[in-house]
Amino acid sequence: MKTRMLGIVLAWLVVLSLVSPTISLFYPVSAQQTVQLDGYAISWDVVNLTWTPVENVNGYEIYRSTSMENLVSLQNLLVYVNWSSYPKYEPGKEYNQGDIVEYNGKLYKAKYWTTSPPSDDPYGSWEYLGEAEPTTNYLDQFRLKPETTYYYAVVPVFKDGSRGEPSNIIRITTPKEPFRVVVYYISWGIYARKFFPEDIPFEKVTHVNYAFLNPKEDGTVDFYDTWADPQNLEKFKELKKKYPQVKILISVGGWTLSKYFSVIAADPAKRERFARTALEIIRKYNLDGLDIDWEYPGGGGMEGNYVSPDDGKNFVLLVKTVREIFDQAELEDKKRVSPNCSSSS
Repeated sequence: MKTRMLGIVLAWLVVLSLVSPTISLFYPVSAQQTVQLDGYAISWDVVNLTWTPVENVNGYEIYRSTSMENLVSLQNLLVYVNWSSYPKYEPGKEYNQGDIVEYNGKLYKAKYWTTSPPSDDPYGSWEYLGEAEPTTNYLDQFRLKPETTYYYAVVPVFKDGSRGEPSNIIRITTPKEPFRVVVYYISWGIYARKFFPEDIPFEKVTHVNYAFLNPKEDGTVDFYDTWADPQNLEKFKELKKKYPQVKILISVGGWTLSKYFSVIAADPAKRERFARTALEIIRKYNLDGLDIDWEYPGGGGMEGNYVSPDDGKNFVLLVKTVREIFDQAELEDKKRVSPNCSSSS
């Protein structure tokens, strides 16, 4: 009888070790509501996670590992999600009637067209909707690998600082990385050609390079068409929500706008400014990376371009600077940011 009871206990311990995550003791645990987690791989490098909300929550910790062992532990903490599903208010941006934004932890809806910041003034241009609640959706795009199995769990963090019970553990295997289908979308396509960002067959491509932004003499990456570029990139930002598996990059330079690449690449301060200002645009429009289209290092491009015999080695230094700054951004944003090159030298 004792042997049988011992066998039953051991069997239950084995079951629990398989279905329950190991909870580290680096935080207090609350016995409040339990989160139910679900998810799937959209592509080899994008996993979509959704979970049920709980009340009185300040945010959610997402854990990821290639092993179930000690999944809910500090070393496997992927990200802390404490933002709402609505965009944050951007000063100076035009908002139309019905637009909803988050501002200082609160949600507001525009009563009519406005550029003014939200407020609780009942006679103002914004309607106060209530406190912003943390989103219950997250796209994991941080250094995933193809044909790899990942385990995920979510832990709610309540406003009193305590943590809830971990969610169920889900297992997701990413698919094989497909061949790349890269297209360029030209900024002036919206004019005579009447070809808009939404006309791209997103189901048939893997990458879209938005061409072209302007590298200025001081290294700053900026809009070339100050009317078309912002509205095109806003549209791509919206399309990115529908097609998160498609990588959208800003392409800088091209035949017409490569005049100052040689000057930029030769100067460490300008190289850094180039990388950081490109990153600002990528972050603002939730894009995926940068395509450096220098035509061409060493000459052979448009008449009037600056050229140096050191272009080749300086080009390498430019790419190295971009890679270093983008690597840091990946760690901060938990999202892959890619530098690509379309030049020959």
